[in-house]
Amino acid sequence: MADFNEVDMNILLVEDNPIISKGLKYSFEQNGFHFIYASKVEEAKKILQETKEIDLAILDIGLPDGDGLELFERYMKPIRNSKFILNCEG
Repeated sequence: MADFNEVDMNILLVEDNPIISKGLKYSFEQNGFHFIYASKVEEAKKILQETKEIDLAILDIGLPDGDGLELFERYMKPIRNSKFILNCEG
């Protein structure tokens, strides 16, 4: 797994708010991180099947087709040693 001080990291953002996702994408890419984006749980599942290593996942709790906590618990936690952040928008 990559060290957070290294630039060679895969960051998965699962967020349905385009303003938040564009801001995070810009910030991470400006700092050299590889940024992967999904706006729905189903898109994220497909990405997780295709991507071998996700170093950091930023997951929205309230998504149109599910929630980030369930995505992490069901699809990421059992098979990955990823760090994650849950984002709750009120």
